[in-house]
Amino acid sequence: MRIGDADFTESICAEIGVSPEAAELLKRRHGIALKEEEQRLLAIAVHEELEQMSDALDIWGDLRSALGEEVEKEKSEAKRVAVAVRYPVERLVGEIERSLGFWRHNNPSKVVGQILLTGVGALLKDIDRLLSARLGAPVTIANPLARLRSGSPTVKKEEIEAAGTALTVAYGLALQESRRHINLMPARKAPTRRSGLHIRQVGALFLAAAISLFAALLTVRLSYSAQISAVEEECKALAPKNSRGPALMQRLKLAKESLLVARKAWDAVPDWREVMREISVLPQQGTLWFRALSFDAVCDQNGNPTHYKLRIEGYSYGAQAVTSLAVALSRLPQMCDIRTESLLPVTLGDEVFSRDLFMFVITGKLRLKQWQRFRDLNAER
Repeated sequence: MRIGDADFTESICAEIGVSPEAAELLKRRHGIALKEEEQRLLAIAVHEELEQMSDALDIWGDLRSALGEEVEKEKSEAKRVAVAVRYPVERLVGEIERSLGFWRHNNPSKVVGQILLTGVGALLKDIDRLLSARLGAPVTIANPLARLRSGSPTVKKEEIEAAGTALTVAYGLALQESRRHINLMPARKAPTRRSGLHIRQVGALFLAAAISLFAALLTVRLSYSAQISAVEEECKALAPKNSRGPALMQRLKLAKESLLVARKAWDAVPDWREVMREISVLPQQGTLWFRALSFDAVCDQNGNPTHYKLRIEGYSYGAQAVTSLAVALSRLPQMCDIRTESLLPVTLGDEVFSRDLFMFVITGKLRLKQWQRFRDLNAER
């Protein structure tokens, strides 16, 4: 999503005509909850106190006039800030709704339990309450520095907490070399951290995935060869050696036509190596590793294939890579009904190996319209 804190700041600068520094202060002071801000401004207790002292103070009229102007000025300023950030906030809500819609379509049985906001944009006042109301899910502003202890007596805990979510990325980069990670998930779902796996074990895992992929490709080619060989044997069995009756000649003619159509269908279907090559170039390099790939034929009542069921199993570095692969597969003309069946963290025994490494399963269909004529000829026979 290319919408963030800079969009809010630029909108306020353009609407009100202030500097970026002043826009930052207005953004955190007023935010987007315009009605609540107006109520807060109108509830200033000084009015009531000065009203009680009006008889004793000769300058009450001047104070009331000056204070009223200040209140009206602040109310007007809050309105202008709310109007300025309305458009980028609506864009942000729309992008999140589209992402949630895609996730819910692929995971109909799951529910979004919580949404975490990070970054400077999360400091926009009441942005979490607005998103929670619009998205129908609890929204929390994450603060990775909540448990951080300062080693300097000059840095106060309140200053660290105030920085909060704005330093999420910087804090994560600082911990990258130490192999420590920021966990923003709820405590009951937090994955356990394990020491690094030996490089030879990882290499063996990827080698096994490559062997499984090659075995699946060989199985598909052998299946096609067996079907064509069966039709050829049927033609040889029907050769008119001892009888030249019209019924036998008609069966032989139909068998030859079936063999011709079968061979044309075989030539029309893309080479399986080409199909594998198209699939293998879809994921971004270094993000996905295939463990197994299979094409299971679905046949009609005569035993002729109508389409093939596609199943891809593998590992991914991050959940977003699996979503990108599923979208890319659905755009291929010969693919349809692509969906993500499962996306689970990789475990070793009872412990999660890494919070970024997932095991996924993607299924779909490979169309085979070339077999339609072959089925029709078998039905006539």
